Amino acid sequence: MTTTGAAGWHRDPTGRHEQRYFDGQRWTEHVATGGQVAVDPVPSPVSQPTPMHTPASASMAYGAVPTAVPVPTARRRDGGSIAAAVAAGVVMLAAFMPWGRVWFVSVSGTDGGDGWITLVLAAVGLVLSLTTLTGNTQPIAHVATIIVGFVAGAVGFVDLADIMGTDGAEVGMGLWLTVAGAIAMIVGGAVSIANRDRR
Repeated sequence: MTTTGAAGWHRDPTGRHEQRYFDGQRWTEHVATGGQVAVDPVPSPVSQPTPMHTPASASMAYGAVPTAVPVPTARRRDGGSIAAAVAAGVVMLAAFMPWGRVWFVSVSGTDGGDGWITLVLAAVGLVLSLTTLTGNTQPIAHVATIIVGFVAGAVGFVDLADIMGTDGAEVGMGLWLTVAGAIAMIVGGAVSIANRDRR
């Protein structure tokens, strides 16, 4: 079926791939899914494209197969934000785990009160990290994730010092995970900023 429209990558009218290349006159066999280009014959009939973008040089002769089909780029995932989000989730879970044990009595973070602080901070860090994954945020969201990680880490380090300074007390897994998760939030936020600056 012959149609007219802007040459370029458009939503695949067959629904088999994310995008299909339209040469301005007809659909080509060039398809892309997740930024990976492949070849898939065009079934007949297919509808006219709904433009995703219109390139400046969008004209090609009827029936011409593009020699260099521009490849649609897949949006890169921000590994730093993903790491910070996972770390925030770990800090949230750690608030309910044992932070310390004196003799045979185990105390979770939420029993002592400071776990509630780290729980709220981690929830804020999780929301900030997830919003940065959309790619539409300002760098301040990454900086805020780092600040939240510093504060949660400070709370963890203070409690760590308190427990280590108490005779007969042992540090629990929850407190170690809180400190490690807070450090990972800081590193994740910093990696996100570094990746953003490279783009």
